Amino acid sequence: MQKMISFLLLLVFVGTYSSLQAYPIFPRTLSDVYKAADHVVYGKVKRLIDVLIQADVDGIPPPPILHDGFAVFTIQEELKGTSNKTEIYIATEHSVTCPTPFYFVEGQELLLFLHKDGSEDFYWTHAMSYGGREVTPEEYLLYKEKLVVLQTILDYSNSEIQEKDYISWMISCIKVPLMHWDGIFELLNEKEDENRNIVSNPYPLTEGQKGELRQIIMEREELINADLHLINYIKKENDPQLLIFLTMKFKTTMYSQFDYVFTSMATKLIADLSQREDLIQLSKQIQEAYFSKEGEQLVEKFQALL
Repeated sequence: MQKMISFLLLLVFVGTYSSLQAYPIFPRTLSDVYKAADHVVYGKVKRLIDVLIQADVDGIPPPPILHDGFAVFTIQEELKGTSNKTEIYIATEHSVTCPTPFYFVEGQELLLFLHKDGSEDFYWTHAMSYGGREVTPEEYLLYKEKLVVLQTILDYSNSEIQEKDYISWMISCIKVPLMHWDGIFELLNEKEDENRNIVSNPYPLTEGQKGELRQIIMEREELINADLHLINYIKKENDPQLLIFLTMKFKTTMYSQFDYVFTSMATKLIADLSQREDLIQLSKQIQEAYFSKEGEQLVEKFQALL
């Protein structure tokens, strides 16, 4: 109960249930939520109970503060923790926060990362919406495979072997589209410090791991922002192959104001790899232009020069 109270007091401090104030939580990766959760379960949402409307339904007690009901969840398999139950109650809410609370829908098949209140016998998702993933049975098996391997690695007593295998585990996640983002941000190792500043401490890769990662990126049909963060891992001092690859991908990317981060990163990478002064200066202008009509025109000019 103490853990739940501390979490709720923090929410109260940041904003009320009905407010539009955001409670920012830094993105949580697959290993983040797995390691932090007390229980990791797979199953299905049986029904939803809105206690504010259905008072005293089935003798269920009121939900905790800031919550408005429960999701009745049928457990099919437990990957971490022991509930000794096949059916549990998960506290739900519909507040406007950042990130949002996990949105439960009757009939959903979910992989959930949960905490449990010991005295009241209810659960809640870790880190709001980051604590749940809607999955198909096939997707669940992929997650299960990765999490079983992760737990084995976490149980190692040798820290050097543990880190090496942990990095290999991250790269194996990057290979899987379902966990591509997780693997990338695991590898970048960006975390919040006590002052909520983002601190990056990327994991070191062996030459073999760099080669494996390079192959993954070079085989991507479409690049996303996260992929560009990996370029520093795989680029060589003189790398015409990577320059050609990025140039071809960028020339086929249509600019929109929503692609600013991608275009800003891509133009800088291409300019630096090419060592062309005209592209280097143009990429700086693109970064300064930010979201604007001028920025769009500069990107089109950059593409025309390639």
